[in-house]
Amino acid sequence: AEEFINLIVSNGYCISQIRYSKRNNSSIFLIEPRYQEDISDKLKSRIFYHITKKDNLENIKRTGLRPRQGKYKTQSKNNHFITYREFDDRVFLIAEPKSHQDLKNILAQTIVDKQYGKDEYCILKLDLRKSKFEIPIYKDTVSKSKYAVYTIYPIYSKCIINVYNDIDEI
Repeated sequence: AEEFINLIVSNGYCISQIRYSKRNNSSIFLIEPRYQEDISDKLKSRIFYHITKKDNLENIKRTGLRPRQGKYKTQSKNNHFITYREFDDRVFLIAEPKSHQDLKNILAQTIVDKQYGKDEYCILKLDLRKSKFEIPIYKDTVSKSKYAVYTIYPIYSKCIINVYNDIDEI
């Protein structure tokens, strides 16, 4: 197994997700390039959204959003699958969709996926044009949403143009 992982990493890829089936006692590995294609020039807008726990908000207002390594585990409703996801330093964002209703639907699904309670999260609206530097944006190929993107660069707090405590405020 270690040789397999070394081969993947040495060729610029990473194991970004492992899905384990309890029923079949088998695993599926999702392998993706360590860094995806920069899609910044394909985006119509530099407005993005980021969902975080309310406990993080004061620190984010002070220091901005910093890329972090992440790991999480989810379990399917019927308890047959366990999914592990691990990724390098990233800040996950939601690109601005075409319609207001699409935005609400995407945010609602993200909140469910993160398993946040109603009073646990807040939504940051970001304008990356306010950054001193061009921030490259990459497509999150693991996510099912076509609006799921990320960056590997910090986002300064001055890029936060609004904070919402609930989807209905948007």
